[in-house]
Amino acid sequence: ASFLPAAPRCAFAELYPAAAARAAAAHSADGRIARARGLKEEGNAAARAGRYTRARAAYRQAMRELFQVDPAHVTASALASKAALEQDLLWPLHLNCALCDLKQEDYAACVRACTKVLDASPAAKKALYRRVQAYAALGEQALARQDLDRFRACEGASVAEARALERMVSGSASRERQRERELAQAMFSGAKQSAE
Repeated sequence: ASFLPAAPRCAFAELYPAAAARAAAAHSADGRIARARGLKEEGNAAARAGRYTRARAAYRQAMRELFQVDPAHVTASALASKAALEQDLLWPLHLNCALCDLKQEDYAACVRACTKVLDASPAAKKALYRRVQAYAALGEQALARQDLDRFRACEGASVAEARALERMVSGSASRERQRERELAQAMFSGAKQSAE
């Protein structure tokens, strides 16, 4: 037999089930946001150390946590609205994934991540900057130039950044022309040898 009295039951949930459900949902949403922030910091540390695969995995896990958050149940102390949730946490996670994709030369994935941000915020300078780099690496000069023009129009875009992107786009265009010349030469030299 135990000498300890039985634990009193909490009648709050029984008396106010709707309020208890809202409190549990808010706690769960706040907890997910806190976990997402922690995973973002973990990803940032891995990216600073050059471990881009690990960083990207942490960012992706943070996004999965956020996708399970119902903005209606987020307390003001966590984030005020769905827009704040996206702007303060989700879009930076996409941009961090885009950086990892660039570093790992997965340019198509970088374009997809930046496009998600640009769909919501067409003047997102960092998304445009990274997407220009990815398009240039993919040899998509027309798309890279379109984004470069949009980047130049962004508030706070520096002339130095725009020049660096311009050199990147121009450099990839000249490399593409060189590859085409080499391919043509190889085709014609092969045709000459077979004709002789």
